Amino acid sequence: MANYSTVADVDTRAITAGDVDWLNCDDKEMTALINNVAGYSAAATSIAFDALTTASGIDAYDILKIGSEYLLCTAVSYTTTTTGTLTVTRGYYGSTAAAISDNTTITIKNQRKQQCLDLATGDVVSLHGQYEYNDLLWLDGEEGLIEAEERQALYVQSYLEERLSAERIANLTSGSYSDGAIAVNPVTRPRIDQRAAMIVRTVMRDNEVQANAFRRG
Repeated sequence: MANYSTVADVDTRAITAGDVDWLNCDDKEMTALINNVAGYSAAATSIAFDALTTASGIDAYDILKIGSEYLLCTAVSYTTTTTGTLTVTRGYYGSTAAAISDNTTITIKNQRKQQCLDLATGDVVSLHGQYEYNDLLWLDGEEGLIEAEERQALYVQSYLEERLSAERIANLTSGSYSDGAIAVNPVTRPRIDQRAAMIVRTVMRDNEVQANAFRRG
């Protein structure tokens, strides 16, 4: 399923909201530098690096950030443990590919933000209940639903580990669980950010729809 917004959009909302936890949540706390005197054009997909601060720390499917552009690392070839060449997809997360100068800092990230955004999409869809064919989102592009998803993504990030643990317990137990020492009550559905829920309900009211109706795509 697609998303209503992009990670870059949620970044913008987080900056406005002062949500530093979101902005840093996917940071692997390592950097590298561009290693090419001539730099790279916005179309380049093979990028040499050096000065990696964690030996062999970049993996395929890590997210790289260079300036305001996100890049997806699809492969990495190491010359030494701190130098090598990246194969990348440019302009990831809806960002704009741009020329890169030599010695520009590369920040290495993981996929946590995208994971939170995907969960947030599911939460918003579950709330408005408008299911369509072909994995289309109901009212894709509607400003209210975009904002609701962005707010929910920020909310999901704040308790992602607890949510995933709860879902694992629910899958394992299908209800209450007790081994005599530990007791777990049934896990409830994921919570929705209150502002996000209010926005979704407003959009539903304005469009005269009922939750869990089925719409043909």
